[in-house]
Amino acid sequence: LMPVGEFHFKKAQSTIYVEPVEDACDIAGAYAACKQVFGIIAITRALPCEKSKEAIFDTAKTYLAGALTAAKSFKVESKRADKTFPMGSIQLSQWVGGALHDAFPHLTVDVHHPELTVYVEVREDAAYVHGPAEAAAGGLPLGMGGHAVSLLSGGIDSPVSSYMIAKRGVQLEMIHFASPPYTSELAREKVLKLAQELTPWCGRLAVFIIPFTEIQEEIRRKCPEDHFTLIMRRFMMRLADMLAQELRCRALVTGENLGQVASQTMQALAVSEDVTTMPVLRPLIGLDKEEIVKIAAYCPNGMDGPAALLAPRWGEPFHMAVAGLVWLDFSIATKGTGLAEMCGALGVSPEETAAFGDNWNDQAMLDMAGRCYLMEQADGALRRTLADSRAAA
Repeated sequence: LMPVGEFHFKKAQSTIYVEPVEDACDIAGAYAACKQVFGIIAITRALPCEKSKEAIFDTAKTYLAGALTAAKSFKVESKRADKTFPMGSIQLSQWVGGALHDAFPHLTVDVHHPELTVYVEVREDAAYVHGPAEAAAGGLPLGMGGHAVSLLSGGIDSPVSSYMIAKRGVQLEMIHFASPPYTSELAREKVLKLAQELTPWCGRLAVFIIPFTEIQEEIRRKCPEDHFTLIMRRFMMRLADMLAQELRCRALVTGENLGQVASQTMQALAVSEDVTTMPVLRPLIGLDKEEIVKIAAYCPNGMDGPAALLAPRWGEPFHMAVAGLVWLDFSIATKGTGLAEMCGALGVSPEETAAFGDNWNDQAMLDMAGRCYLMEQADGALRRTLADSRAAA
């Protein structure tokens, strides 16, 4: 969180509280960064207040006013960690719920399937009020799963496998094999960019670039052509194993996928890993390519890689965007084209419209509208992208 400000951290049971030290902290940026930390299951923005029922009600009334106005039904759910608080959890929920119902009389109380749940937590230092939590990265904290070396190429498979194994708490070191002039400087830069895009999820990453040209040429001169790829793969695994031993890692990670190419059959995989002294972890071994692409699209820095892979199947033009952590939209239309159609039907210009959004699938619409507004929970990278585009305009 250092790039977005100074924060104070504290832990209570299974909850971590992240509080800004000064007003200049970028709360939206911190929220987006915390959503990318493995080991965090869910995240929400809460507002602390004095530990009294009146203060809790006032805080909920103002802090969640928009959500309470928009909802049709609600309930209040309280936790009382501070047992010196004079009201029990159920009593507090009933009192705050009644006061909120009086303040927002259109709401109905639904304790089983409410449209909105207002959460109240009474801790030792303060009371906290918040709405429903959002899903975060999940998985295990980095380091809990051990230390491994991941073979990183310029494609989609190896960064996705690195992401998936890091999600199980594995701290990674990266190794890449460069064979100039057979591989270009552009390919090397692409690998470094992929590693950079993985760092918000995987933490600190060192990329070891191994010169491989001489070995590759020797294999070409002295080995049968039909064994070239397999032998080259064995050398890569042997070198990766040596690096892993030097770094005291306990496993290798690859993006291999059973049957995807001729060098990834059961027999070929057995031959290539036969030169290693440690386990070879293959998170993608049973996934289809489309499943791998969906995981690749979790990357917050754009869709260029997955889009280029799918373009031959979908044709041009098509649009691709992430909505949330687990949904991927493919279409020949966007919310921007929808806004344009509506403007044409109503006889108004896009400059006369206002748009509201919170994720990348809203970007085309937000770019087109005369006024655009981002919801409080909007993706931090999207917020910065829109700010830059508006400033340029």
